[in-house]
Amino acid sequence: MSTSEPHTPDTAMLTILKSAALYRAGGMTWAQVAAKVNRKVETCEHWPLHYKAVWPALYAEASGQVWDEAEAEARHEARALLRQPDPRVRADAAGKIMMAAAKARPQRMEHSGPDGGPIHLYADLPGLVKPSEVPDGE
Repeated sequence: MSTSEPHTPDTAMLTILKSAALYRAGGMTWAQVAAKVNRKVETCEHWPLHYKAVWPALYAEASGQVWDEAEAEARHEARALLRQPDPRVRADAAGKIMMAAAKARPQRMEHSGPDGGPIHLYADLPGLVKPSEVPDGE
């Protein structure tokens, strides 16, 4: 089999490739990846071509994980800014959070409720009470 033909990794190699994809998606160099997975740099550098049948999907999945983690960390830091003493910092953070939320809103609407339709927060989620259903004085 020539080096340009894709190879199918066995289970052990697939585990290594998943780790390598996550390290690469996280910004590591091939030298750093090689040290992490205990392989030669030259070997690791050839994996995207050598395992081209699986590498793109592994890397895409890993990239999604990395971005999900980065988004969660950024959200945490932005929310922490809402509690800063400087009102300008709080206002700036609030504005940026609201802009990000507005951009994410179409993605949130893709989720469906128990009946397959869109989720309507107060109507579809059990245990929540509509604001109009809260008696006055509570």
